Amino acid sequence: METCSLGQLAELHGRVGWKGYTTEDLVDEGPLVLGANEITEDNQLDFSEVKHLTREKYEESPEIFIEKDDILVVKVGSTIGKVAIINKDIGEASINPNCVIVRAKGIDPYYLYYYMCSPWGRAFLVNNSSASGQPALNQETLRKMQIPIVEDKTQKKIASVLNIINSKIENNNRIASTCRKYIEELYKYWFVQFDFPDASNMPYKSSGGKMIWNSEIKREIPENWKVMNLFECVDLLYGFPFSTEAFCEDDDSYKVMRIRDIQECTFSAYTKEKTDDKYLLQHGDLVIGMDGYFYMQEWYGDAVYMNQRCLRIRAKEEYNICNTYVKYQMQPYLEALEKGVARSTVGHLSDSDLKKLWIIIPDKALMEQFSALSKTIIERKKENVYLGELREYLLPLLITGQISYEELKYDVKMTS
Repeated sequence: METCSLGQLAELHGRVGWKGYTTEDLVDEGPLVLGANEITEDNQLDFSEVKHLTREKYEESPEIFIEKDDILVVKVGSTIGKVAIINKDIGEASINPNCVIVRAKGIDPYYLYYYMCSPWGRAFLVNNSSASGQPALNQETLRKMQIPIVEDKTQKKIASVLNIINSKIENNNRIASTCRKYIEELYKYWFVQFDFPDASNMPYKSSGGKMIWNSEIKREIPENWKVMNLFECVDLLYGFPFSTEAFCEDDDSYKVMRIRDIQECTFSAYTKEKTDDKYLLQHGDLVIGMDGYFYMQEWYGDAVYMNQRCLRIRAKEEYNICNTYVKYQMQPYLEALEKGVARSTVGHLSDSDLKKLWIIIPDKALMEQFSALSKTIIERKKENVYLGELREYLLPLLITGQISYEELKYDVKMTS
């Protein structure tokens, strides 16, 4: 199949080094500045924690004003390979230094976007980044990326089919994000302030609900609630020490999450070494990095093995607590532990640290309500994994014409 370099099909624009910005250039309101943090692991945009630039700094670089249908590519750091497309008018916006704008000129922008976030596109972006120091992808190298070329109308047909799947992923992310914000507020009211609804549907503690002192956590908790050590109420498993020599780039081998992957909640290695399936992560599992910044994430991807210095936590069903609840219970302790580590050294999380952790076990009916809400997020994220895999599977079939666009478009609409 004919290919063409990205440099022939699009303009590339990045922030010039001397036109970078400092924290003093960030303000509460004004033009948006987008970067790796605004691109999710499934290549969608997330504006929940977006930053804003001063008017002066924004207007200093008109060549990187973001336009609708622009593609953003992360070119620096551990998140190289993340890609997003501006699929609506977002107003005034620019990019930060870790991104580059790809502006399609001789190709359908959505067709290009789907190719760039496909396994082939990601492989080019990751494999062509510099290996020394902080990973970085040179824009000249990016211009050499080869894109398979099909007729214009075929490009649009491919994009229209995959847009249906992408819209579903985007919608699931919105629902999951809304649920998460609601769950965080609910957790604070019910399990920190203890103002859950009592028998009269009034806030328990504020309405005079009986509280008892617990010596383990040195605070009062509602009557009939109890406290358990972390090791009693969850199943903990440390990752397997895969040999470095067994790591490979063969995507038919076994997927491995290493400690460096936990922040982005992904995997970055394959191994030829087979081990016990107990080391596989399941949907909703908590995984923590035991060195560095003690990142803790809920896993929603497909089955991957954990490498050493990764810790999996899974709530025991008999205590009727869910992993999301355990995560919120553990976070304050891990954050305090991290702050106590001198930044000139690397922090290490040990068994003895974890054994100091106590979990409040609440009323069963209350926990069931909280768990039901957390399952909404798990199901949405789980569905997005399937939809992302479907999108990747369909792309080469659509490019080569092995499947009918019209029939597939109807089927995708019906199933999504």
